Amino acid sequence: MNPCEWEEKQLIENRLNRILDEIDDWPHNREIMQYIIRSGGKRTRSIIVLLTCELTGGDARDAVDAAVAVEFSHIASLIHDDILDAGKMRHGIPTIYEKYGLDQAILIGDFLISNSIFLGSTYDEAVIKDLALATMNMAEGEILDTASRTDPYFDEDKYYDLIEKKTASLFSAAASIGGRIGGASEKEVLMLKEIGTKAGIAYQILDDLLEFLNLEIDKHSSDASVTLPLILNKTMEEEEVKFECIERIRSLVGGCMDLINAFPESPARKRLIQVIEYMTLEQLKDECYL
Repeated sequence: MNPCEWEEKQLIENRLNRILDEIDDWPHNREIMQYIIRSGGKRTRSIIVLLTCELTGGDARDAVDAAVAVEFSHIASLIHDDILDAGKMRHGIPTIYEKYGLDQAILIGDFLISNSIFLGSTYDEAVIKDLALATMNMAEGEILDTASRTDPYFDEDKYYDLIEKKTASLFSAAASIGGRIGGASEKEVLMLKEIGTKAGIAYQILDDLLEFLNLEIDKHSSDASVTLPLILNKTMEEEEVKFECIERIRSLVGGCMDLINAFPESPARKRLIQVIEYMTLEQLKDECYL
């Protein structure tokens, strides 16, 4: 199972390529945008927007601009994260910060956020508010992340608060935005938000575990965050840390599945289950942990 081969992924890539053709008035930004878009990425968050739209009875094509708005917010957050962490490599290639320098990295991040607002502005107020709240939470999460490095009392509670804001908030917004465009009820929107939150937390714990085990080969940063595995490693051996993190990931994914299965059976429901497994449990299988 590979979401990169799905129709939803192709809809997103087609729209990204059209956006490249639409920004000729900003030639310097266009060069960097081309580098960003052509450098790949799984588009997991934007695929979730389209799937939750379909899950709640909508047409994925109606949610493409919202999906790209989410993707641009995500990419901007990565660029800013690389600046803060002095990140050199991401997805196996030089980061924007490394390739184009600090000034260009800051400005292209701003350009992406502006594009995100522009794309989201065609939808109703609830969609725009979900996207705006997610980006505000992501900024707060970045602040918490940088503060954690000098906080001697940084513990699990603070870690979960951090990753819920920095990472899970955009997954939550992706799920709710797609649902709103698809016509979800408020009860369904709340369920979708919870699905996104749980999936995002599981994803971040996995990412932190892989980094702890030195298995993230396509990413390199000079400054390290305080993560759950590092916190657990204060009182546990490495093997115990690995087991504990995997159990927490499994529990979170199980909670996602319970919520997803409350929706009527459909191809979108099946694919949403698959994409959450792909970004969590499938990665564990790849590393022979399950």
